[in-house]
Amino acid sequence: MKIYIHSVFLEPTWLVGVARRAEELGYHGFTVSDHLLYPKDLMSRYPYGEEPFPSTSPWPDIWVTVGALAGATTRLRFLSCIYLALARPPVAVAKAVGTAAILSGYRVDFGMAVGWMREEFDHMGQDFATRGRRHDEMVDLVREIWTGDWVEHHGRYYDYEPFRVMPAPDRPIPILGGGDSEVAMRRSVLLDGWLGSRWYAADEAAEQVERMHAYRREAGTDGADFQIFISLDHSPTLEECRRFEDLGVTALWTHPWTPVGEPTKAPEPTLEQVMQGMEDYADRVVSRL
Repeated sequence: MKIYIHSVFLEPTWLVGVARRAEELGYHGFTVSDHLLYPKDLMSRYPYGEEPFPSTSPWPDIWVTVGALAGATTRLRFLSCIYLALARPPVAVAKAVGTAAILSGYRVDFGMAVGWMREEFDHMGQDFATRGRRHDEMVDLVREIWTGDWVEHHGRYYDYEPFRVMPAPDRPIPILGGGDSEVAMRRSVLLDGWLGSRWYAADEAAEQVERMHAYRREAGTDGADFQIFISLDHSPTLEECRRFEDLGVTALWTHPWTPVGEPTKAPEPTLEQVMQGMEDYADRVVSRL
């Protein structure tokens, strides 16, 4: 089982030091999360039934952040969890992710989802209503751009005369889908992996993993390489890590400095608490995996 530090809501100026310490302590990876903006008048409905997050919450650009963290580490992997790719043009997405992968030594997994906040799409000039339908076309187009060959694309939603984007990755970059709705999970079975979208109780997480396995069997993709990342509503115990490894989960992400898994339900930590929480959890769990 691989354990990732979930960096959402941490003070951006802490991230380099936290990533360095996570690598020293034996954590496998580091997640970076994405939102583009917070509108003054939020009209979009948050899909999980609660208020989303304060308007002052920091959301540093994922790929700028990965570049900084990759330069400060040598082994740590980075997961975009998740990137609002559909709120951006596919050429910009392919360029940013491809560059980050190359300069990090291919320590990048590209997690993407369709998003829920219409205002982000409106501000970026992208159609919110078609975001789900654009998903598969964007994935195919981004992968074609990454070949470094000339690309000519005339699809339903994107239309480009021949072009190429350099530098081009010299190996595949894993693309993982996020979300636990049926449509999101069924989209993900055709990708390289799936990301759970919430902080789950352990039994609920296990049910979500079994759902994904069932969708993969239905799609006939259960024999292909596939990553599964999920998080619990608390830092997983050693026994839980072994349970989820047996269920076919690749990695669990957590923030061991909070008493519960969801950071919006805990007081804002100090940097000292973050570091101490990582050290304690590494001693209890990470070092024993």
